[in-house]
Amino acid sequence: MSEYKKSYLTLIQVVAWTIVYLLLLFYGMHKWEQWEAGFTATTVYSIFYLIAIYAQANWAAKSFLKKGFYTKFIAYSLLILVLTVVLRMYIGHVLFFLHFARNQFFSFYNLSNFSFVLVSQFLASAFGVLLRICLNYIVLLQNQEKLKVQQLQSELNLLKSQVQPHFLFNTLNNIYYLAHTKSEKTKDMIAKLSEMMRYFLEEAPKEKVSLSAEIQFIKDYICLEKIRMPYLVQIDFCIHVPHESVLVPPMLLMPLVENVFKHGIDKAKNHNEAKLHLTVKQQTTIGKEQTVLRFEVVNDLQNMKYEKKGTGLANLRKRLELLYGENYLLETKEKEGKFIAILEISI
Repeated sequence: MSEYKKSYLTLIQVVAWTIVYLLLLFYGMHKWEQWEAGFTATTVYSIFYLIAIYAQANWAAKSFLKKGFYTKFIAYSLLILVLTVVLRMYIGHVLFFLHFARNQFFSFYNLSNFSFVLVSQFLASAFGVLLRICLNYIVLLQNQEKLKVQQLQSELNLLKSQVQPHFLFNTLNNIYYLAHTKSEKTKDMIAKLSEMMRYFLEEAPKEKVSLSAEIQFIKDYICLEKIRMPYLVQIDFCIHVPHESVLVPPMLLMPLVENVFKHGIDKAKNHNEAKLHLTVKQQTTIGKEQTVLRFEVVNDLQNMKYEKKGTGLANLRKRLELLYGENYLLETKEKEGKFIAILEISI
């Protein structure tokens, strides 16, 4: 449990005990003729309630009940109950009989008072056990939440890391092909790859990166892919972003761009084209204004089988679910000989 949550829990207990004390004080002032007697009675009751509750919550229930030592727990609980009852009655007798009400000696050593003290201290002890059970449950929920976050982070890191080997494998194949054909483009391609490797090392491990860095990475990737194409590939990358300093998860847009070159380009054609449209704008949804990133990719319909065979979109969808739950849009469709992929996220 964090220090902040511990402080918050302590504050709640202080406020709760203050309210209980004031209620008992109001009751005591009406029960006793002398205000000093009412104040003293309230203080004695409160102290023994505190002892019973926290002796159970922080010792008996914490040390034995949680670990399954039920016999010891019952034995120490009874010990706490007996000690608090005996001490409370004795202190009540000393304070009230000797100082406030000498003629009321009988009121502390009789069955009625004993029953009242026993029941009230038993309830306080039971409350202490319930308090410990609640605290243990809160800690359990927090631990489960931490494990869930760690598991999600591990899955995200795995999905993010899967992009890099996939990209490097394709790029190295391209470089190998260019080197094999002794192309003059080989040097440029290695230089671009070096720049993109810097992005992998410095930016990709982060939880969020600036949109400007992500855009530059996409531009470098497109440039790299266009170098290895035997024919002209026209890629229109339209960007309408007021502030490129906004933060986005790294490598989130790349699967859509990769699929353009993997499935949307016919290397046998002397002309291929695709359009990438990236916008960031304010949008009102259910009375709430939010900043929405929209990335739309349109390319010729060649042999597009994203959903059935490709792992790119499957990994992207899984990653989006981990990051945003159901608060995202990933849509793919065919229209008039074009394949269209649309991604919308709130940033």
